[in-house]
Amino acid sequence: MVETDVLVIGCGIAGATAALRLAQDRQRQVTVITRATEPEESNTLYAQGGIVGRGEA
Repeated sequence: MVETDVLVIGCGIAGATAALRLAQDRQRQVTVITRATEPEESNTLYAQGGIVGRGEA
């Protein structure tokens, strides 16, 4: 059994961004799980209309 503070499901742009931002707090353990075998295998690839962000840090 794995214990974690935050579990992020998926390694697309949203999951990766969330995990990176959450991991900036060194007291929080962040775990990412995905069914992908390669980092570029995510639905982000299929977002042909683009991805819009609010740009907040």
